[in-house]
Amino acid sequence: MRLTEKETDIIGVETGFYRLKKDYSNSFIPDKCGNQRELNSVFLGQQKLGQLEDIEDEFGIDLITLFKACQQKYVFVKNAFGEINSRELYYIDIYTKIIVYYFEYQPERQLMYQHLNMYGITWALTREELENE
Repeated sequence: MRLTEKETDIIGVETGFYRLKKDYSNSFIPDKCGNQRELNSVFLGQQKLGQLEDIEDEFGIDLITLFKACQQKYVFVKNAFGEINSRELYYIDIYTKIIVYYFEYQPERQLMYQHLNMYGITWALTREELENE
């Protein structure tokens, strides 16, 4: 869920800046504005958060989840029959937005992949995440 939205000028052209969505803006900025440094920090925080949310939208996965996946040795995969199995993670390719894992262990190891944006549907970090789907 995004906390920011892209700003547009008076005719609707994107300015390249972000602002907190109306739902959140009142909860983050105090009624009485602080000094200029505090306001700059809020502005810079909004810009950074907006950029991170753009990356999440592009990859189709939460960045925290993606970084956690990079630290995992195994992922859980759901096959076409709904069976959930643990598979050894081979690598994550952020250029092609896929996660690659070993499919079979014996006699020959085969590689399979899932798209990152299928997290929670066809692959996950825990079995429970796929069982609840």
